[in-house]
Amino acid sequence: MLKYMDELTLPDLGLGDSPQELREQCSELKGVLASTEQESSRVSDLAAWLFLHNQVLQEQLKQERNRRRQLERDFEKMGGEDFGRLVEPFLTKGMFAKHAKR
Repeated sequence: MLKYMDELTLPDLGLGDSPQELREQCSELKGVLASTEQESSRVSDLAAWLFLHNQVLQEQLKQERNRRRQLERDFEKMGGEDFGRLVEPFLTKGMFAKHAKR
């Protein structure tokens, strides 16, 4: 009992606040809480959107890496073949003129 008696008799407890002052402080704190909850919700929504965007970008990166590997394999395969035979169809007069304009 003596332990709690000291706490109850301390002058700096702020018990001197009137009920009206306490209501005003409570109202202010409610406003701060509502603002903080709104900001938290906005940040949470943004985090969810960024997570989904990151997932899409990771999938695109995976597809691009697969495409690059396929192109590298195709290029290596072409390099092993006779290059002259590959370009021969483009050397005809009409084909060469058609592709030279590009």
